[in-house]
Amino acid sequence: MTTTKTKRPLSGKAAERVKKLSEHLSGARAGSRGAQRLQKNRAMNPLVGVAFHAAARLEAGYELSDLERMLVDAIGQAVSPIGIEAWGNVYRETEGPRKREFLPDVIAEWPLDKPYTMKDLADSLPALKNEVTSQPNVRIVDVANR
Repeated sequence: MTTTKTKRPLSGKAAERVKKLSEHLSGARAGSRGAQRLQKNRAMNPLVGVAFHAAARLEAGYELSDLERMLVDAIGQAVSPIGIEAWGNVYRETEGPRKREFLPDVIAEWPLDKPYTMKDLADSLPALKNEVTSQPNVRIVDVANR
């Protein structure tokens, strides 16, 4: 006897969240304050990108890395597994240039078949630091010389 895993439909709230995410990623909500915040601070969104990448990998049936599993488990405290997979599907279908508008390049360009690990995050932090500190709203204050 074989069983087939059927996916239940999303609840109303979950479907609305997926719709909003799809609109953000497609550019339909580009003028919203939330989208503008993400775009202005894209270098500061690495874990958001890794979480979306993890959701897409989960939805595609890939085994998750240590970091990806941790993020999916954290999101799972508030979002159902079906919702996480729906977010993953929306992220996976988003074209690369759209992802780069609100995520750091290193994450937006990361291949879906490649897990994103703690080591990968640590390796990308120096470049992310340079992006963050070059933003006009960031000021470095040396408190040791005050």
